[in-house]
Amino acid sequence: MRVSRPYFGGNVTPGVKLIMKCTIIVFIIQVFATKMNISQVEDYFALKPRNAIENFWIWQFFTHGFMHSVGSYWHIFFNMLSLYFFGHIVERHYGTRKFYICYITCMVIAAIVHSIDAYIYKSSGIPALGASGAVMGILAISACLLPDTIVYLMFAIPLRLRTLIWLLVSFELYNAIMHPNSSVSAAAHLGGIGAGYLFFRYGQRVMSWMDNLEMQMERQDKKQQQKKYKNVRSKVDELLDKISDGGIHSLSEKEKDFLKKASKKYKDD
Repeated sequence: MRVSRPYFGGNVTPGVKLIMKCTIIVFIIQVFATKMNISQVEDYFALKPRNAIENFWIWQFFTHGFMHSVGSYWHIFFNMLSLYFFGHIVERHYGTRKFYICYITCMVIAAIVHSIDAYIYKSSGIPALGASGAVMGILAISACLLPDTIVYLMFAIPLRLRTLIWLLVSFELYNAIMHPNSSVSAAAHLGGIGAGYLFFRYGQRVMSWMDNLEMQMERQDKKQQQKKYKNVRSKVDELLDKISDGGIHSLSEKEKDFLKKASKKYKDD
């Protein structure tokens, strides 16, 4: 797939770069683990819905998104290529921190949708892995942000980005209905696309609410610190007055220890 603007393939943004690095490192570990017949890597970190839900191995909803099939390098190649082309759009619009939240949210929701589908079709013991759900979410948000941008499907067929998304949705729906037991999880792809759309529509509001809540908590904490400081200061002044009247020997050991700790704390601050 090729895109019509240098914006897509320009400088790699920090969030995209870090995710790509982590994914490639995990893939290299997978390759070595496979060659050494170490099955625990996939057993513990690929998504097996039965383990993730029944055994409460909930980390698999996250870790599976950094793993890929070592049987075909095309799996990781196309996911990372898509992330390289489209991840910049989302990160530049929302910022790096929110891009991470977006990517992980799409990944986890895609995993949940896949797990529900796996239970319905009785394949909950089969492992699933790959960043496809997260990448589909990023692609969906890119289409919402820049719907009329031209992309070249298979490097040859010009399409608007929003048209590409609708084609992908149609294709994945067809696969989900006609090939429910396919080794490629159409449910995860649809879950990722849906998560991406929901993030575009409501994510900014949710994160603004969270930012405001964090600011309120910080202000409350600051007030508590100020109140605590005033109380300590008042106690220190009381002890200093006592020293002024009767000397240092008039203080109890407990009062001396309090004064020493207060002096050290506020000197360090």
